[in-house]
Amino acid sequence: MVVWKETISLPSGRSVVATDEPERIQVIAPDGTMELEFDLSGDSPLLRVRGSTLSVEATESLRLAAPEIDIQAKRALHLSSEGEVSVHADADVKVTGTVIHLN
Repeated sequence: MVVWKETISLPSGRSVVATDEPERIQVIAPDGTMELEFDLSGDSPLLRVRGSTLSVEATESLRLAAPEIDIQAKRALHLSSEGEVSVHADADVKVTGTVIHLN
């Protein structure tokens, strides 16, 4: 149950909403959809970002680290590099597909 709620309206028509129960900060689009959310109510912080296109850019490097990482695409998944690509595993590497093209 929300006891405390603060809303700030932005010039873009978006609003920033902070609540205490659950403890979270949200950015709400003019149409009412949630675009960004920091949920602090669980055991660890949770970040949710929603949009038709999302982009993350780093000038040097981007590192993801977790016991498990799951990437899902409904239409296509593309990996590309202007340099070397390496894959390392301390266990089996499985590649499954209707047709697998190498070179």
